[in-house]
Amino acid sequence: MSPMILFPHLQDFRLLQISVDETAITLECERTTSTASCPMCQSTARHIHSRYRRVVRDQPINGKAVMLLLHVRKFYCQEPMCPRRVFAERLPQLTVPHGQSSTGLRSLLYAL
Repeated sequence: MSPMILFPHLQDFRLLQISVDETAITLECERTTSTASCPMCQSTARHIHSRYRRVVRDQPINGKAVMLLLHVRKFYCQEPMCPRRVFAERLPQLTVPHGQSSTGLRSLLYAL
């Protein structure tokens, strides 16, 4: 069974590695899309500035914590009039900007 069946919110991601131990499951992923929209001007950017790693906690599975280790890209905004020159790609299906937990985990916690 593919791990992505359990994680439909990762449909635009490629699974690079999965690690499982007694207490946690860690999925290392990267985006498969080739472009991103600038959050200021909404223009489409294709030129990558850099990458960084981001850790997002997700809903537990079978009593184990789930950690998403994401390879997130930063893009150059190509729109000359836009004040934002570099921006990180947004992950709206997964979390909010600067969020450290998934929308699913936040919903679960709010329900409690």
